[in-house]
Amino acid sequence: MSEFVFDPMDGALRLALASILLVFAIILSRYRGIGVEKELLVGSTRALLQLAVIGLILTAIFENEKIIFMALMIAGMIVLGGYTSARRASGLPSPMKITLPSIAIGSSIVILFLTGIQVIPVRAEFVIPIGGMAVGNSMNMCSLFLNNFKREMQSRHNEIEVRLALGASGEIALAPHLRFSIRSALIPTLDNLKTLGFVFIPGAMTGMMIGGADPIWAAEYQLIVFFMIIASGMIAMVLASKLVSRQIINPAQQIVEIG
Repeated sequence: MSEFVFDPMDGALRLALASILLVFAIILSRYRGIGVEKELLVGSTRALLQLAVIGLILTAIFENEKIIFMALMIAGMIVLGGYTSARRASGLPSPMKITLPSIAIGSSIVILFLTGIQVIPVRAEFVIPIGGMAVGNSMNMCSLFLNNFKREMQSRHNEIEVRLALGASGEIALAPHLRFSIRSALIPTLDNLKTLGFVFIPGAMTGMMIGGADPIWAAEYQLIVFFMIIASGMIAMVLASKLVSRQIINPAQQIVEIG
């Protein structure tokens, strides 16, 4: 078992020392003119506040162990994930109508499946963190997919219009670009999957081992999490591809203007 004992003062000191890495990243961004200094600073500040708040909320939920509180927590994650992904897809028509149902359905299916077959116990300390991984990764894949698709629409606009003019339906005209966007969005996840363990030891396995779990058990749960991530992300992106194609092609089979 792990001999790690949490000390609030020691934890704050470790966090302060680790924040030097964030400062280094901000300096690099400034030096190379990348321009993400403000986003890094604001994002890390928000993360600190959000994690502090979520720590208090999770403490209360873990003590109560009521399913309704777990469901509300997951629902809140889904709404925030849909909103965040929609912001990344700005310029597309009604992005929230694409991201929210896609993320909700993709993550809900895998969470219900894994709890239903009792791979994940219906306990807050399992359902909420693992459910959060499903929602978060569905959000990331959805954002990547929509960003890729937006670029495809901007660079291949004339090509798509020619297909439509020749009588192709919107679904057929957009199909190769939707497939390309999904494949591109999957690259980080597939690369992580191929190097899982040797190059990439992800958070779930790391956290379990730090907590004192047997490495084999931690590896088994990490694979479960990765299968969940792939399934939820694929479901979310396929649904998003269906919804975005309806939004981007109007009933007259014309391309809607993208901002």
